[in-house]
Amino acid sequence: MHNNLHHNLHNNSPVNKDLDLTLDLVIAAPREKVWQALTQPELIKQWFAPKPYTTPDCRVDLRCGGEFYTLMQSPDGEQYPNSGCFTQVCEPEVLGWTDALSTDFRPAAQSFMSVQIRLSDHENVTGYHVHVMHKNSDDKQRHESMGFVEGWTQCAKQLEAVACGL
Repeated sequence: MHNNLHHNLHNNSPVNKDLDLTLDLVIAAPREKVWQALTQPELIKQWFAPKPYTTPDCRVDLRCGGEFYTLMQSPDGEQYPNSGCFTQVCEPEVLGWTDALSTDFRPAAQSFMSVQIRLSDHENVTGYHVHVMHKNSDDKQRHESMGFVEGWTQCAKQLEAVACGL
């Protein structure tokens, strides 16, 4: 499932402190298992939303330009669908997606963020490097105030639990 790096839309994008959020964590599971948990819909449903939120639906077409759809749901039943496409699929190192584009890189009506996750291999643990890009500082601030660090850290711990169970 290796795709050539020249097909990536934002390979090694530089961090813009005014527009981007980043997170560097360590996941206590081998990189191949973290990759599985990042890319398989039934596994994504188990960790993608910070509990008590859930992810009742997920669709993955794991290729550059392929669909990435998640439906997050609050404890009171409010739903938050997010549709986009993969911009990077370099197994088992880099996974990128954006809601600025729909399947096959068609422009989307609106966008909030583009995400790049890089996995680095360290014996029995995995470096989990998140880079979230926003179109303007208001979106970045809104994402930060929604609890970006806390929420994405909690999801990474949930991802770790899923990966360790594989």
